Amino acid sequence: VSLADSLKGRGAKDIIAMLSHNIISADGVARINASPIRAVYSTDTVENPNIVGQPKFKTVSVAPMFAETIMRFYRITFGQLKDVQKQEGGWYSRMAFVGFAEGVPAFTLTSESLQDDTVPSSKYFCLISDALIKECGFDGMEIQEYLKICRTPLSIRKKKRKET
Repeated sequence: VSLADSLKGRGAKDIIAMLSHNIISADGVARINASPIRAVYSTDTVENPNIVGQPKFKTVSVAPMFAETIMRFYRITFGQLKDVQKQEGGWYSRMAFVGFAEGVPAFTLTSESLQDDTVPSSKYFCLISDALIKECGFDGMEIQEYLKICRTPLSIRKKKRKET
């Protein structure tokens, strides 16, 4: 908001903000509503009840982009996947085995620092489920187990690890 105020002070005629994940608090929404920001666009990867019914906040679905990416399902070596993980600068520190795709082991990268309040949205899980069926041949139980791991907040996953 302070950047928007500064831009407005320097003569900006219109200010639009773009967010990849909208995790704005209710206080943040109020500050944006009172600011010169005309609109805030974000993806639907995280559900945020604070923006429901807020006219400045627009949500864009990532489903088409994810569907296209998943449908391409590129095969890379394990070493290449480790290189991708390294290039991400430590954000995707967790490599998870998700099953087999046509007899080949399939892995995904995710973040260990996922906060409890940033669990992916239901739409995102539906998209992933569809792709796992179409591209990996997963059955209902395999998808359920994969999504159960993904939906479990980090604090609970860590607690379970300590107990085992």
